[in-house]
Amino acid sequence: MLLFLLRLVATLGIVLAGLAAWAEPLQTFTVKDYLRHQWTDKLVHFPISYTGSMPKSLMLTEADGKPMPCQISGLARKDGKVTGTVWTVVTVPPQGMVTLQLQSGVP
Repeated sequence: MLLFLLRLVATLGIVLAGLAAWAEPLQTFTVKDYLRHQWTDKLVHFPISYTGSMPKSLMLTEADGKPMPCQISGLARKDGKVTGTVWTVVTVPPQGMVTLQLQSGVP
């Protein structure tokens, strides 16, 4: 019985983690090249501004859900909006595009 309960708890944890990965992003950011130039390891930043509550933690992911290293500064909640700035490094191929998503949670 104990082994069954342990397996059940482990399975539920995997399912819950999968559901968190499919959560709706708080914001989506896109970097696109129009100059036919290769942009390699470029520091970019985006303004955070969404209506809602302040999450315990935030993370930045690629469009496929893969976590990206990032730094968040100036995070505050005022008049029902969460604001701040998210910083990261991206590589964009010529005429390419990178889509990033701000998510609630820990990578």
